[in-house]
Amino acid sequence: MLAAQVGWFVVAGPAIGLTVLAIPADLGRLTAVCSGSTCSDPHLTPSMVASLTAVGLTPTALGGYLLGVELVTVAVFAVVSAAVNRARPSDPLAVLAAIGLMAFGASIGPMNSLTVLQPLVAVVGFLASASLFAFAFGFPQGRFEPRWSGWLAIVVVAWQVPDTFFRSSPISSYSWPEPMSSVAWLLIAGSIVVVQVYRYRRLSTAAERQRTRWVVGGLALSALSFAVVIALIAVVGRQPDSVAVLALGGTAYYLALLPLPLSIGVAMVRDHLWGIDVLIDRGLVYLGLSAAVVVAYSLIVVGIGQLVGVDNLLLSLVATGVVAVLFQPMRLRLQRLVARLLYGERDDPYAVLSSLGRRLGEAIAPDAVLPTIVSSVASAMKLPYVGISVRRGGILEMVAENGSEAGETLRHSLRLPLRHRGQEVGELVVGHRPGERSFSSDESVLLEDLARQAGAAAHAVQLTTELRRSREEIVTAREEERRRLRRDLHDGLGPALASVALMADAARNVLPSDPARAESLLSELKAEARSATAEVRRVVYELRPPALDELGLIGALREQAAQYGQAGMSVTIEATVPGELPAAVEVAAYRIVSEALANVVRHAAAQTCHVTLRGGGSLEIEVRDDGRGLRSASAGVGMTSMRQRAEELGGSCVISSGEHGTTVRASLPLLGGAG
Repeated sequence: MLAAQVGWFVVAGPAIGLTVLAIPADLGRLTAVCSGSTCSDPHLTPSMVASLTAVGLTPTALGGYLLGVELVTVAVFAVVSAAVNRARPSDPLAVLAAIGLMAFGASIGPMNSLTVLQPLVAVVGFLASASLFAFAFGFPQGRFEPRWSGWLAIVVVAWQVPDTFFRSSPISSYSWPEPMSSVAWLLIAGSIVVVQVYRYRRLSTAAERQRTRWVVGGLALSALSFAVVIALIAVVGRQPDSVAVLALGGTAYYLALLPLPLSIGVAMVRDHLWGIDVLIDRGLVYLGLSAAVVVAYSLIVVGIGQLVGVDNLLLSLVATGVVAVLFQPMRLRLQRLVARLLYGERDDPYAVLSSLGRRLGEAIAPDAVLPTIVSSVASAMKLPYVGISVRRGGILEMVAENGSEAGETLRHSLRLPLRHRGQEVGELVVGHRPGERSFSSDESVLLEDLARQAGAAAHAVQLTTELRRSREEIVTAREEERRRLRRDLHDGLGPALASVALMADAARNVLPSDPARAESLLSELKAEARSATAEVRRVVYELRPPALDELGLIGALREQAAQYGQAGMSVTIEATVPGELPAAVEVAAYRIVSEALANVVRHAAAQTCHVTLRGGGSLEIEVRDDGRGLRSASAGVGMTSMRQRAEELGGSCVISSGEHGTTVRASLPLLGGAG
C-alpha cells in the first residue's frame, strides 16, 4: 500500500506540476494568430479575430475558454485517478489504472505546449501509454490469462519506449509507412479485444463481467462521440475560418474523452456496481442514432449542395428536417428492439401471461411446474433472479430458483406473497436488474398478476406433494403393520399352536398304555390352547380394541372409567359426539384417552379425572385431572405416542401442566364416513 501511494504521487506530482507550468504557454498558443501553412492546429486566423471583434470578444476570451475546457478534462482524469488510488491502494490493477489515468490526462492537456522540460513531458506520456496498455491486458482479474497475453503486454509496453523517446528509429511506428503503422495498431487493439472476450466468457465472475461492461461502455461512448465530432467536421469543415468550428470542435473533442476515465473509475472504485444496461439503453442508443442522423445529414447536405451548387443555411435547415422525419420511425423501432433485449416482454403483459399459461398447460411433471414458472418469468422480464418459496409447517422453504441471488440482490429483492383463496401458500422473490432498486408501476402490476397465477400453481403443487407424502406414509404404515403382524404371529401364536399339536400327538400316543400321563398332557394342552387364545386376542386388540366394536367409543371409555373407579380414582365421561365416527378417528381417540388415563394413574396421584369429547368439524378431546402435574418437561413414550396418533390423522395433541393438575387436549379431524 505504501509503495502504491508513493508510486502514484511520483507520477501525479510531475503531471500536475507540468500542467500548471504549461498554462501560460498553452494560453499563448491558443491566442496566437497565424495565417501561414505551418500553423499548429487548432489556431486563430485573421478572419477569426475579425469575427470575434465583431461580436465584442477578443482572442484571449476564446483562448481562455478552450484552456478552461482542457483544464476541466485534466481535472476529471486527476480526480478519478486519485479516487481509484485511494479506494484500492493494494490492488496492482487499480494502481495501474490510477497512474495511467493521471498521466494520460496530463498528456492531453496544456503540458504539450511546453518548449522546455520535454524529456519529462515524454516520460509522462510513456507512463500514460504503458500503464493503460498493461491495464487493458490485465483487466479485470489483474492477471494475464491466457498466458500469451502477458508476453504480448510486455512487447507492447516495451514498444512504447521507441515510440515515445526515439520516434525516428526504425522500430518506432512513427517511422513506418502509414499502412504498416495502422495495421500494427489494429493488431494490438484486436489482441486486446480477443483477450477481453476470452476472459468475459471463460473466466470472469458476475462482478467482473459488470466491470468489463462498464469499461467497454465507456470506450463505446467515447468512440461514438468521436464519430459525431468527425461527422460535424465533415459537415462544417468547408468553413475552416469559423470561430464556431474552432470552439465547438475543441469542446466536443475533450467531452468525448470523459466517458473513459469515468467508466474506469466506476468499475474500479465501486464494489457493487450500478448496471450499465440503463446507460446502453438511454445513452448509447440515443448517441448512436444521433451519429447516424448527423452522418446522413452530412451526406444529404453535401450531395444536394454539389448537385445544385447551393451552400447556405436554408438548405441545411431543410435537410435537417427531412432527415429527422425519415429517421423517426427507425429510432422508435430500434428503441423497442433494445428495450426488448434489456427488459424482455415487460411492455406486453398479455404476452408474458399467455406464454406462462401456455407452458403450464403443457404436459409437465408436477415437480417441474414451479421451476417452469421461475424460468419463464426470469426469461420474459430479463431478471437476474427469480425464486419461489412454499410454506411448509409454518416455514418458508425455497423450492425453485432461477439465477444467482447475491447478497446485494437479496437485500434489494422484491417479495410478493403467493395466495390461494385468501390463504398465503408461499412467496415470489424477484431480484432487481443491475443498477435498479425498484420496478416501474407497470412492472409491479405485471409481477402481481404473475404472483396470483403462481399462487394457484404453488397450491396445486403443494397439494400434490402432500398427497404423495400421505400415500407414502400410508404404504409405510401398512407395511409396518404387516411386519408387526408377521412378527407376532410367527414369534407368538405360531410356536403356541405348534406346541398344542405336539402335545395332542403325545397324549394320543400314551393314552392306551398310560392314561394318567395322557390326562396330564391333556391338561397342559388345555393351558397352551388358552395361552394361544390370549395371544390371538392380543393381536386382534392391537389392530382394533374389541370393546369399540362391542360397546362403541363412549361405552368403551365408560368401561375403562369404571375400572379406574375401582382403583380409587373418580373418572367422569362427558360426551356429545353426534353420529358414528370414522374408524381411524375412533381408534385414535380411544388410544389417546386410554394413555392419558394410564399416565394419570401412574404419575399424577390424582383424586378425580374428567374426560370430555365434543364433535363438530373435528373431534375435540380433553382429559383433565387434579393431580400434582408434570414433574419433567421432557416427553415420555406415552406423550409421544399420543401426539403421533393425533398427527397421523392431521390433528394435534397439546399437553399442559399447572399447579392443579395436567390437561391433555387433542383435536382429530373427522375424515368423513364410518370407515
